[in-house]
Amino acid sequence: MATKAVVDWSRLRRLIFSLFVSLAVGRRVGAQDRVMMISCDGFRHDYLSLADTPNLDRLRENGVYVPKMKPIFPSITFVNHQAIATGLHAETHGIIANDIIDTETGELVNMFVDGEKFATADPRIIPIWVSLRNWCGTLLEFRRFTHFLETSATRCPALSNRKIDDPQSTVILHCGEQCKVTNEEAGEGRYSGVSMWAGSNFHWGPNKALPTHLTLYNGSVPWEERVDIALSWFSDPDRPANFVVFYLEEPDRTGHDNGPDSPEVKAMVKKVDALFGYLVSRLEALSLLDRTNLILLSDHGMLGVNRSMAINLNSIPVPPIFVVHMAGKEEKVYQGFFNASMTKPFTVYKTENTPKEWHYGPTSHSPPLFLVAGKGYTFSDDAWLLNTPKDPRNEMVGVHGYTNSFPEMQAYLIAHGPAFKKGYVSPKDAVFNNLDVYPLLCHLLGIQARPNNGTLENSKKFLKTTTSTGHGFGKRRDSRRPHPSFYRQAQGIQLQATRTLSPFGFPIIPRQMATKAVVDWSRLRRLIFSLYRWRWGGGSERKIELRENGVYVPKMKPIFPSITFVNHQAIATGLYAETHGIIANDIIDTETGELVNMFVDGEKFATADPRIIPIWVTNEEAGEGRYSGVSMWAGSNFHWGPNKALPTHLTLYNGSVPWEERVDIALSWFSDPDRPANFVVFYLEEPDRTGHDNGPDSPEVKAMVKKVDALFGYLVSRLEALSLLDRTNLILLSDHGMLGVNRSMAINLNSIPVPPSDYLHATNSPLALIYPLEGKEEKVYQGFFNASMTKPFTVYKTENTPKEWHYGPTSHSPPLFLVAGKGYTFSDDAWLLNTPEDPRNEMIGVHGYTNSFPEMQAYLIAHGPAFKKGYVSPEDAVFNNIDVYPLLCHLLGIQARPNNGTLEHSKKFLKTTTSTGHGFGSVSSLGL
Repeated sequence: MATKAVVDWSRLRRLIFSLFVSLAVGRRVGAQDRVMMISCDGFRHDYLSLADTPNLDRLRENGVYVPKMKPIFPSITFVNHQAIATGLHAETHGIIANDIIDTETGELVNMFVDGEKFATADPRIIPIWVSLRNWCGTLLEFRRFTHFLETSATRCPALSNRKIDDPQSTVILHCGEQCKVTNEEAGEGRYSGVSMWAGSNFHWGPNKALPTHLTLYNGSVPWEERVDIALSWFSDPDRPANFVVFYLEEPDRTGHDNGPDSPEVKAMVKKVDALFGYLVSRLEALSLLDRTNLILLSDHGMLGVNRSMAINLNSIPVPPIFVVHMAGKEEKVYQGFFNASMTKPFTVYKTENTPKEWHYGPTSHSPPLFLVAGKGYTFSDDAWLLNTPKDPRNEMVGVHGYTNSFPEMQAYLIAHGPAFKKGYVSPKDAVFNNLDVYPLLCHLLGIQARPNNGTLENSKKFLKTTTSTGHGFGKRRDSRRPHPSFYRQAQGIQLQATRTLSPFGFPIIPRQMATKAVVDWSRLRRLIFSLYRWRWGGGSERKIELRENGVYVPKMKPIFPSITFVNHQAIATGLYAETHGIIANDIIDTETGELVNMFVDGEKFATADPRIIPIWVTNEEAGEGRYSGVSMWAGSNFHWGPNKALPTHLTLYNGSVPWEERVDIALSWFSDPDRPANFVVFYLEEPDRTGHDNGPDSPEVKAMVKKVDALFGYLVSRLEALSLLDRTNLILLSDHGMLGVNRSMAINLNSIPVPPSDYLHATNSPLALIYPLEGKEEKVYQGFFNASMTKPFTVYKTENTPKEWHYGPTSHSPPLFLVAGKGYTFSDDAWLLNTPEDPRNEMIGVHGYTNSFPEMQAYLIAHGPAFKKGYVSPEDAVFNNIDVYPLLCHLLGIQARPNNGTLEHSKKFLKTTTSTGHGFGSVSSLGL
């Protein structure tokens, strides 16, 4: 007997939808690979080991796996999704929290819902999905793809008869007149689709743009249907997407309710993995898996917190009416919270004094103050926390928002597709920031990145090919990290308002030689290593091996003052400080009165004279086929000379990158298929840091020297493996030495009877630059001079600096400077004050003294085909670090720019010499 067939309409609809998409994809697939990015909110970096995740395991085994991706501060949702979408820190992209106070109205603002006017206040801030679109102001609402498009307003001809499967959510599209913004400025046929991503419903940039395809957040839409809708954008008949962004709210929600280590989170991780299995199966069915660059990531991690650890703000004796900072109450409120922080586990910050490494400086809507909870604590007026039921299942809850350095706050990234290597696992201690996702996406999309804080350098190791598109943003970009890095840490964050949050990067051989010998100079390489503050003397196994088979200069004299940037610039230019313009690591900008860290914000001072050009630029300008690579050298990120030049290959300073990885990157430049380097410069920050903390004669420095020697062993082994050791002229050197100083020998500037209100100052350990206010010059000078009669320092007028120091006035020199006596330093040096007082570092390491002190001397070792073997320079022989520049020019076979060095001091250890040096100006010490 015939029976009625039971039809599964949901299954049938999905099959029809799949057939429609398959046909459309087959019709419209072009040469360009698609890019799809999926964010799983709160998916902590170690969740992959928490549960069985076969689908994620398959993707990472056949693609790229970054076990730890660092979020920005604070580690909360909207802040970090915007960082991923723009490559910017919070102080620049403007999303400072999920909830803020509108200071005009005093009302609480949820940024996801009502935050558009704050998020889009700066029209330069444009997320990557924003695209060239048609806009007619008509919202076209689609229900199910089995229905024809109908609207209550004007019908759009380009979309008539459009069908889409969208059973629960609303998809908004726009059509009409052209306007240019980000993704599609690079060319026609570029359309973005965004599914439920924070801020995707905001109108961005001067054109007030939305993405072409958009699904607004709706947590009730089944996950598989969200995937189907997003994939349908790739096959849109009129505007097929080349870029899709997708957001999933789990496992964050489950983690908040039950804690990150709970069985519930483990089960949710399995459910998320199943969704990725569905996604992969759909991509395979559509023949898109091998033609889609797929990136899976999360925004932040999560920490388990016991609810009893909540800090009740109501218990802090600050009148709640003052919390929104009513006029005139600012200092009272700050003092109240500051006093309470002495006994409670939180810290109060004035936003203008936020730790620089957080990049959380003031925005147009930042609060004057914010509170930072200690690790494992949170604030009890957080509504989500208070609404969590008190029962045994969730006595432990999940919290994020702490400082982004905490291991528990780290996210993850998996990448799979034609652009990525297969089976690549990023080293455990490798650096990858979520800011780096933006330049990576721009690279994959083949578009020019907008100014951003990320770098493509951190992605190059797992990409098959790379072409950098990133550009730094303003003064606080990551490409100019503070140097050395700041050490201060803080824990958790809370905006001070009526609403609180949970806690918060040398082959130089000339084309023509002076001799008639035919030499294949393309087979030779030049590599120069700088070891930060390696004092002359001592030895290590690999260092001894290199010097016994090459050249050893036991004492290389730095220039004055014997500090880092000053001497690295001397090596790179062959010039004294009075000429190259870097007078200290920290100076005062006399136009603004602000302290300037030269490593971070010093470009306008360093490059003021276009005649000052480092050797890596001169090498490239000497002719075709010359490419320089610079790894983390001071000033390498500045634009030099009239052409505003950067080196071809550049790794910006990042102290957390493993040393061996830095070496591998630098050596890879020699074999670049398009622009092989003939000259590489490399910088290492040790043993300076260890010497500062423990003193140069400490066991810790001895251990660090062994570690540095092991790096030389690794370098030599890699050069041997690449058959480059005998074809590379290798120079190892340091910038200056170090002196052990007892902390009790620090001179406190505040104890000197010169009113601080009469001058500004920048301390550089034993060197202090003094900038008297207008009209106070003589008074300030006389005050310091009188004090120097009884205290161990000397005051100099810059115009009367001892000639042998070559430290005469520059455009940004101070009128006065102080130099501490040997064995003394100045106590307002921030690094010194932040060093813990304990027996291990009662003796600390200091440099910056006059360059004639034996303890300030550096060293040089040279090895390679240009150098004699077994040559040791007499201990009293003269070799200055400014002599390195003409030596390098000789090895590179290029004409030296005017400089203060001389090749004469190198001739005794070179196999052959041809002088290229020329003196600079009226300086008496001239090159040949």
